[in-house]
Amino acid sequence: MEIQFDKVLIDGSEQDIRDFSYNNGVVVDWREEEDLIVADFASRLENETLSAEYTDEGLIATYNGVKHEIPLTFSMRDRYLTIRGLMSILKDAYEIRVFDGSLGSDTHIFYIKPKEWWEYMDRNFSEAVKKIFFEIDDELDFGAGRDRFYAFGPDS
Repeated sequence: MEIQFDKVLIDGSEQDIRDFSYNNGVVVDWREEEDLIVADFASRLENETLSAEYTDEGLIATYNGVKHEIPLTFSMRDRYLTIRGLMSILKDAYEIRVFDGSLGSDTHIFYIKPKEWWEYMDRNFSEAVKKIFFEIDDELDFGAGRDRFYAFGPDS
């Protein structure tokens, strides 16, 4: 299988990559509702179904007919709890990374692609990928950048 990718990710200018991210990524504002975040990611999946509904404890995300619980805290941290929950649910087929240029702001842009795509890009264009994308870890949140500055308090 040949991997297709947009050359702008490899040799585009900073502005070209910024434009690409807005047009091809999942744009999430720190105030966005979690079920809408799931719907936005679902719109990027081909031939698969993903949806979510609220419960008293958080979300129930249904991926290809299988239900998964995503516990929420009903705080500002829930956006990333939802994204990490989706990463866990989709981990066998997809990977989600955030465009580095959006970190540190109140709107982050995510790129969801098949795992094989990321493996190919990491193997063949490692330097470019490291400059453009940031891997999501347990500490990343809105207002946080590579320096781990949090604009929101620990109890937000």
